[in-house]
Amino acid sequence: MVEKILSSQYIYCGNLIKVRKAAVELPSGKVAPRELVEHNPCVVVIAEDADGKLLMVKQYRLAASQDMLELVAGSMDAGETPEESASRELREEAGYKPHKLKRLGGFYSSPGFLTEYLHVLVASDLEYAPLTAEDTEDIEVFRYTPAEVKAMIAGGQITDSKTLAGLMLYFSRTSV
Repeated sequence: MVEKILSSQYIYCGNLIKVRKAAVELPSGKVAPRELVEHNPCVVVIAEDADGKLLMVKQYRLAASQDMLELVAGSMDAGETPEESASRELREEAGYKPHKLKRLGGFYSSPGFLTEYLHVLVASDLEYAPLTAEDTEDIEVFRYTPAEVKAMIAGGQITDSKTLAGLMLYFSRTSV
């Protein structure tokens, strides 16, 4: 069931997102309005240290009005592969360079209105090699065992959707 785009116009173009209004024709022939938020693809990085602990970051998120415990993640730059982006983000946010990266899969975060696709990767064989982080981010790095992470999910301490979805892929496809 494909929706045919009849008209489309940008109503906002910012540094991070673009917002577009569209009119589509449904398979039934009816016309319906659509509003889309366009965002670059992103990466979600599950970083495993030598002790089997998972690196997580805590940062304040204005939209949620609170500190959030999350996996390392970020937007892909133009021309970057998911692996290149994951390596850069891990160095910027947590200070580690991965020598091994493995793709687990991916997902759309909210396809009803958002174009963002997130690639999930596991990073391991980590080397301390920080990059200068963006001066607009204040990030703390934590390490947790997989059991601790599962307990924090069950206890409602991890509420970020990309982190929950990434960890679901990770726990369903690994033996931890």
